[in-house]
Amino acid sequence: MNSNNERFILLNKTKKFINNCDNIIINLPNKENSLRNNFKNELYTLLKNLMYYKDNYSINIKSKYLMEYIINIDMIDYYLEECINKKYISEKELKKTLKLLSELRSICLGIYKSIGIK
Repeated sequence: MNSNNERFILLNKTKKFINNCDNIIINLPNKENSLRNNFKNELYTLLKNLMYYKDNYSINIKSKYLMEYIINIDMIDYYLEECINKKYISEKELKKTLKLLSELRSICLGIYKSIGIK
């Protein structure tokens, strides 16, 4: 698979993931305003970093935004962990969301390797 197809797939899967997480965020209680806001901001930063990656031609800049994308994934993983620890989401919902998150990470790492970054 060439990197253009991977980027397109990554963009579509990222949007799907954000929509899935929006359902989780909506169901967070009002007392978790900080968690809700941070989680939501991280999701949009995830998409923003992907757009920055897509619109740049420098390999160094591309690698920077791919790494930031991976860091966003790590933070989202943390927010999901908080949600399950506080019992705001079910195990089933967590597994489904983590599967999507794992796919995003795998595709991102594949792109990272395909553009020759070590």
